[in-house]
Amino acid sequence: MKRLLLVLVGVIAAAILALWIIGLLLPADHVTRVSRWYPAPRDTVWTAISDVRAYPQWRTDLDSVTVMADPLAWREYGAFGAITFAADESVPRERLVTRIVDQDLGFGGRWIYTMGDSAGGTVLTIVEEGEVSNAFFRTISRFVTGHDATVRQYLDDLGGRVGGEGGGGGGGGGGV
Repeated sequence: MKRLLLVLVGVIAAAILALWIIGLLLPADHVTRVSRWYPAPRDTVWTAISDVRAYPQWRTDLDSVTVMADPLAWREYGAFGAITFAADESVPRERLVTRIVDQDLGFGGRWIYTMGDSAGGTVLTIVEEGEVSNAFFRTISRFVTGHDATVRQYLDDLGGRVGGEGGGGGGGGGGV
């Protein structure tokens, strides 16, 4: 029994080591682009994505948001712990650029939101320019969850806020 336990511990340790080594071989940076169509005007979509105080009302991964500064900076509390963001660019109804301010999370980057009119609604595209510095998390985000998982969840939740199918509403491509 003791030998079986040692073998099991060795297999688990080898698996963790393998995931870490694979992560070291993967690039830290990635770019993901996902688009979604919503049957709502740009004003409605813009209000939803730019009103960070209301995020906990519709984002399933958030518990609360604290607005910290002007120009806009805020801290989100939720599934990934506390993360601080800043809006670097804001062109109402057209473009929003946000970035993760924290440097010690094991991941970071920015989201570039662009909006356009299409078929009586709005197409929102989010480009994630991300970095996963932790090698273990890099493997998980590449092969298990996908680099686009957070963007897709955000767009799904937004569909619940502004109307539309959310998850199925004319989605876009994965990693670029």
